[in-house]
Amino acid sequence: MECYLFDLPKVIENVKIDNINTIEGNFFEDIPRLADAIILSRVLHDWSDEKAIVILQNCYNALPSNGTLYVIENCADKIDIDLSLLSLNMIAICESNERTSQEYIDLAKKTEFRIKSEIKLNELQTILIFTKQ
Repeated sequence: MECYLFDLPKVIENVKIDNINTIEGNFFEDIPRLADAIILSRVLHDWSDEKAIVILQNCYNALPSNGTLYVIENCADKIDIDLSLLSLNMIAICESNERTSQEYIDLAKKTEFRIKSEIKLNELQTILIFTKQ
């Protein structure tokens, strides 16, 4: 298996991992078509719905048919006071908010991804697995 770390140049210049190929880029512009799977770990929660859709669309375009997208995020099934406060912080800092699993699924559907499965790692952390049709 070959692994690639795709990130901004400032991040890549600080990465010193042997066995990992690094590629400089910006997921708002284009993602190289090199992989059968893409992992977005704690990425989408930083961005507004509009920008998250751009990222998801670029992932979709970079994957081959039947390619897989793994989205790892904190997803609350119910909104409580702690999550509301966290969302308020996200809105103030990033113009974003914490989302439920269903909200991530709805965003991904706008780019033609299909949900394959949802794995709850703990009370908050979830892996959403999407496939490209």
